[in-house]
Amino acid sequence: MLHEEERAAFIAERVEKSKTSTENGTYTLSGWRGSELTLPIMMLDNKFMAYTISDPRTASMHFQYGREHPEAGLFFFNNGDDEKVQRAQEEIILYLVKNRFLGEAILENPVVRGREPVVITSKGYIVKGNISVAILREIGEQMLYCVVLPDDATQDEINKFDDQC
Repeated sequence: MLHEEERAAFIAERVEKSKTSTENGTYTLSGWRGSELTLPIMMLDNKFMAYTISDPRTASMHFQYGREHPEAGLFFFNNGDDEKVQRAQEEIILYLVKNRFLGEAILENPVVRGREPVVITSKGYIVKGNISVAILREIGEQMLYCVVLPDDATQDEINKFDDQC
């Protein structure tokens, strides 16, 4: 896994290049800063994507993970950029997919089916698509369609968008 600075630098380069080409189409976010925001869709290697650790679907599982892995410590999930934390988050997501979601239902997910892009921050954190990226990584898909939120997006704006997803 690449660290935040490496992901951000590569993504910034790709965003700049995508401004001159919309070969993969565009994706429109409704209600972004009071209007619509149209972003170019690009192909990105999933190694430039990092799971959002604050995902409410997995937050309760962090405690269970801590009980099962006492070496992780109480504050293990505080550093979302740590490779061990990212692997643990993926393990949790895949557990949820295999044990709590209906296998066939997840295949109807628009990101998994390629109908919608993964939405990431300019630093590569997944805002929309944590579960889909975990599944696609598990089956060996490396290049994924994604859009990148503006680099000046605030945490409040990201949270608001995430709540709408």
